[in-house]
Amino acid sequence: METLSLFLSVTPSIKYLKIIGCGSLENQAFDGNQWKDFIEGKLRSLDKFQFYFQTQRNPQVAVENVSSIINSFSDSFWTKSKQWFVTCDFIRNLRQIRLYSIPICRTDFDLIPQRNLFSRSTLTSTTTMEPIQKLQVNLSSGMTEENSIHKISLPIRDLFDSSSPSIFPQVDELHFEFDDQSPMNLHELIAIDLSRIVKVSLNIYFDQDSHHQVVIDALNDVFQRMPNVHTVYNMNRTVNAKILCSIIPSHIQHLQTKVKEIHQMKIILQHFQCLSSVEFDFLARSPHFPKTIIKWLKKKQILFEFYCTQYSLQLWLDNN
Repeated sequence: METLSLFLSVTPSIKYLKIIGCGSLENQAFDGNQWKDFIEGKLRSLDKFQFYFQTQRNPQVAVENVSSIINSFSDSFWTKSKQWFVTCDFIRNLRQIRLYSIPICRTDFDLIPQRNLFSRSTLTSTTTMEPIQKLQVNLSSGMTEENSIHKISLPIRDLFDSSSPSIFPQVDELHFEFDDQSPMNLHELIAIDLSRIVKVSLNIYFDQDSHHQVVIDALNDVFQRMPNVHTVYNMNRTVNAKILCSIIPSHIQHLQTKVKEIHQMKIILQHFQCLSSVEFDFLARSPHFPKTIIKWLKKKQILFEFYCTQYSLQLWLDNN
């Protein structure tokens, strides 16, 4: 903060300031009173101030810090004179705090489940996160099966047939995290206009010994509510070709996925008939994989171009 203060001190006529960074709670960036004194003394022409600050993981961070931070941004300088409003979140499981101006000044955001979030704002009315275009969502409930309140065995249509307005109306890219050691929580998705989604990344862990058909059906239902998805990235090795074909609609055009066997590549190419590009990332050095698939495609009389290494194969397909 000291270096930033020195830099800003030589730009007294600045009218718009946007800062995104991370640090500790000892940093003056989390102190509204320090900012107020600095702006009134050094940046008197400033009329727009946007920021996003986040702490590193710290076991000493607690809920009480949120109240202290919000109080420092609550006086008349912020809420009346400048009308600059802020939100402060305490992420319980990560022991982190994030502080940001409203409207938010980022295009990407982590959607934290309500059970792990303590949030306070100087703006009393509900605000939409309209600038956000890319959203990361953890679908794991974090509960044991016995303690879970929301089971996904209920009809998912009941969950999404809500008239509640979308908090994230402009999101077009989703990144899903899920570990099936705990029940799935889909309630966070209510805040998203799923019809706008065009890209999805999956980091879904499946325990191969568990019964995960309910999870597969739930994810398939979510994808059915995203009719405009054209690109999918599968980032986890436990999602094999069969699971992938069960989850993702067959109309997607671009796919990147991990594979460990040649027959999985064939299953994917046969199932997703609309693919124009696909990248297979091998789990180990596999120089014979590309040769086998290229020979197979030629036998099928499929037009394609390719680029390959010992660890991956990229295909551009003509499916007309």
